[in-house]
Amino acid sequence: MKKAVIYGKGDLKITTMEIPRVTPGKVLIRTSFCAVCGTDLHVLEGNFPVGYPYFPGHECSGIVQEIGEGVTSLRAGDRVTWIPMANPCGACVFCRAGKPNFCLVRNRRELGGFAEYALMEERQVYPLPAGVSLKAGALMEPLSIAVHALDYANVRVGDRVVIIGGGAIGLLLLQLVLRSGAHTVILSEPDEMRRTVAKRFGAHATVDPMREDLNEIVLAHTGGLGPDVVFEAAGVPQTCEQSVLLAKRGGTVMFVGVVPPERKVQLSHFEIFSKELIIRGVAANFQTYGRAVQMLERLDLDSLVTHEFDLKELAAALEFFKTREGIKILIRC
Repeated sequence: MKKAVIYGKGDLKITTMEIPRVTPGKVLIRTSFCAVCGTDLHVLEGNFPVGYPYFPGHECSGIVQEIGEGVTSLRAGDRVTWIPMANPCGACVFCRAGKPNFCLVRNRRELGGFAEYALMEERQVYPLPAGVSLKAGALMEPLSIAVHALDYANVRVGDRVVIIGGGAIGLLLLQLVLRSGAHTVILSEPDEMRRTVAKRFGAHATVDPMREDLNEIVLAHTGGLGPDVVFEAAGVPQTCEQSVLLAKRGGTVMFVGVVPPERKVQLSHFEIFSKELIIRGVAANFQTYGRAVQMLERLDLDSLVTHEFDLKELAAALEFFKTREGIKILIRC
């Protein structure tokens, strides 16, 4: 089979290797799609703390080809999505504390979705609901992060919310927040096409931060108080800093976008202190996959897919990703 491997900074190759052998409790999946994520680009550029060789790709969907002995919840032909990380050990201090996403033992370098096949443990694999496309299924991982962010943010009925960044996670958050009972949801995004999609999804206001004063517009929509919750989904130091300034007294700021490790963010301590803000980060996790799968039928994910490339074109797709054109890029595996 063909599989993408990053051997070092700037060194991406599509390599031929053996198709994994099915063992008890595991499932062999023929990958249909794997979506491009900013993390994949960060790793290729040497801006993310991983070891090499690294197997990129973690937003996947496909069709079950073969099941191992003891597998009971799946069968060949099932359309599925899966948790793209090695299973937690269940024994380390974090697993025992109910936080398996921080497991000290698991190694996500062993995986990699930009490949023709994937071998997963049964408990990592989730059947897609009938009527949900394989393209939409490939967005399960970012959707699970959006659900995780919503859990932490505790958005209440009547809250006013600002989302900074109209990429895939920002637009997934928009759909979830609107269904949570928020009174007003404002999305800030410089790309016109993404703002148009946000309006179609139901955003009460969209802002072009390159041409408009976001703070002024937010205050106008929140009675001069600011938003109860700000989701920073752009992963840009300047917008992280802006999030703290925008938030209402007693409000919550959620950092969902990924800022490369070498970049520093300068937050105003006085703003956090004087407004008694809650600041929280959100990363990939295991716990919300089951609930996220149940939301697939109720959300519009297909509209987020704007470009497709073949596996052999992965390097070109990553270059295209830098342009920020469109919303979500899928790799046909």
